[in-house]
Amino acid sequence: MRTRWLSAGTVLTVGLLVVFTALPALGQPAMPAAPAAAAACPLADKLPGQSLLYIGWGGIDANRAALKQTGLSRTIHDPEVEPHLKAALEQAEAFLSKKAGMPKGMFDSVQSLVFDVALPRPGALSLVKLELPQGGQNADRHQAPVVEVVLLIDLGAQAGQTPAKVDRLLTQLLPAATRDKIQQKNADGSAYKAVQKDADSPSLCWGEHKGHLVLTLGAESAIADMFKRLDGGDAMPSLAGNPQFARAMARVPGSLLAIYADTARFRKDLLPIVLGSAIRNDSKREQINKALDVSGLLAIDAASLGLAPSGRDFVTRVYLQTPQGKPGLLVLADQKPIATDLLMTVPSDATFLLAVSEDRTKVLNEFQKVLAKFPQLQARYDDAVKAVQEKTGLTPRELAAAMGDGIAVYNAPSAGGFIFSGLTIVAEVRDAAKVEAGLNKLAAAIAQRVQERSSRTKVEFREGKIGQHAYHYTVVSSRKPFPVSPAWCVTGKYVVISMFPQTLRAALAQIDRGREGSLLANQGFVMRLAADGNGASAIWYLNTHQMIEIAYPVALPLWQVACSMAAKAGMKLDVDALPRQSTLLANFSDSFAAVVPDPEGITFISRGPLPLIDAVANPLNVPLEVSILLPALGKARGAAERTKSGANLRNMGKSIAAYQASNNKYPDSLQQLVDSGECSADILVAPQAKSGQTSYIYIKPVKESDWATRSVLIYEDPAINGNDGANVLFQDGHVEWVTRDRLNVLLDETRKEMSKD
Repeated sequence: MRTRWLSAGTVLTVGLLVVFTALPALGQPAMPAAPAAAAACPLADKLPGQSLLYIGWGGIDANRAALKQTGLSRTIHDPEVEPHLKAALEQAEAFLSKKAGMPKGMFDSVQSLVFDVALPRPGALSLVKLELPQGGQNADRHQAPVVEVVLLIDLGAQAGQTPAKVDRLLTQLLPAATRDKIQQKNADGSAYKAVQKDADSPSLCWGEHKGHLVLTLGAESAIADMFKRLDGGDAMPSLAGNPQFARAMARVPGSLLAIYADTARFRKDLLPIVLGSAIRNDSKREQINKALDVSGLLAIDAASLGLAPSGRDFVTRVYLQTPQGKPGLLVLADQKPIATDLLMTVPSDATFLLAVSEDRTKVLNEFQKVLAKFPQLQARYDDAVKAVQEKTGLTPRELAAAMGDGIAVYNAPSAGGFIFSGLTIVAEVRDAAKVEAGLNKLAAAIAQRVQERSSRTKVEFREGKIGQHAYHYTVVSSRKPFPVSPAWCVTGKYVVISMFPQTLRAALAQIDRGREGSLLANQGFVMRLAADGNGASAIWYLNTHQMIEIAYPVALPLWQVACSMAAKAGMKLDVDALPRQSTLLANFSDSFAAVVPDPEGITFISRGPLPLIDAVANPLNVPLEVSILLPALGKARGAAERTKSGANLRNMGKSIAAYQASNNKYPDSLQQLVDSGECSADILVAPQAKSGQTSYIYIKPVKESDWATRSVLIYEDPAINGNDGANVLFQDGHVEWVTRDRLNVLLDETRKEMSKD
């Protein structure tokens, strides 16, 4: 018979409690006996070797120092935010108690387990076994699956105290009839408790052994098996010793969170049963199997994820293991890196960038293999090919050969773009004449079609010129206003398409400038590219500061509306709880994501201010399905170190500004910044410095300079760069790399200016 241990409302209640109680733990005082470092795959050596799913966390204690540096933790513990967060927790408790029927004391029980046990300590959850009832018309649809789940937590200083907390929470969660069935048991001298709802239900067992909390769902033998493993069952195969698990997790180091899924086992043992049970029609089941096959999903043997704090950011890595190749849609990610020149076409202040490398002939070949398995789609595709050929004079294969591999899509405020109004596409071309002829024919065909559908609409094509580039743009006249004027230009190397001729001209001017003023002159972008973009086939970049400045004015009235709606529902939120824009700008960094293929799989890397959300929300999953993917470039180690050192300088500048605002004076030294808590000691040492001594020289201002762009505030000791030059932080907050001679000139000018004061 089917079993339901907990109601949906209870599960939702506990889930909300975990979310509400987990956030404040970032940066809280450390618990006793914290380990020095988190394991890459926590407790994997204690778990059974064959697991369908593994979720491990390193514990906040081991990651506390790193977490305190993140922008999320700084925001949560900002004096303006923390009191409101505490009030929200109290409101959540009252709301859940009233609306969700939460038993009295459950909130405290969940908080105790979350704060004292689950979050601080290393732990792991493993789905060891899942056997579904066989499908078919005569299958018993009420037959319960055979399941085995193991939860394991290294208790540390909490050893001896946790089972009672679990008892209390389960007593509050379980129905009275089930609570009465809880039994005290023993396995090899170790006590545990067990409860089974009925004879057909799995047993829920929990107990403490060798300093670990063990909780199992399934056969009672599972908890005895775990006790033996904790006793040192070296002969028992462990998950850490599983070669597939080891290979998959080696690609996604993550001290905070690690996830692994054995997709090959799921595909072999469970997928046929799922399809057989859910879809009784043989032809439909065959179509789904074909779709899964051509998508490439059946080529994935394992999937893994790792999450770790890194400076102000969280870094998330996801790895898809495909040892047999990358068929179907996966071919979109299996591309070569793009040329550096493409990134030079994107302005340094781009709000967002999606750049892709795509061998169109390779993709077209794979697409045609897919179509061959679906005759109806093949026929529609053939009709579309004829239509495109009539309009452009080119077949898809000819167009693929004429186009290059690289494509970049961006919006830049410096070009007049607000969110999407400056949307610009830059794509590489191999045969400019053929591409331009095809594009002009396509534009004419579209204009003709528009005018045929509405006799009062007139589409006119005009030409303009900037520098050596001749471009085209449209003027549309109709009864209804037409808000855009699409423009395009084919240079010798690129085809450029934009929403307006003005934004197109800005894009062409940037192409002519090259590296100057491009994203490769944006240190924040270059630093992320150097750290995560080596060998990437696609990258996504979001200028978080710009997005905050755009969204914040809208967020203010929306937050007020949310508070009003919450009040009607019985939950009082404070409109003053929303942090100031400046607080968010100070703590949140830009987001960056990349797709990196290798011979055995594909890695997705995301770096941004929020854990996991940047990895899930960035649009790289869309290009993977629709074909916009891109490459990135590896940077030399020296350049990367200089970039990171420049970031150190920028952070020191922000710390000096904060110190000056709080104390109404400038710090006497950089060490005073550290002593005051405004910055950490590690940023005083440049990455390229061989010694652990301070790498930067601070010039204390007499007063704020009227010519701040030329006044040196902090500079690198040129010796750490072989006296070639140094990164310099100026009083206005910007950082530049200058030669040794230029540095000497700037220092002389700064000292002369100070002497006037």
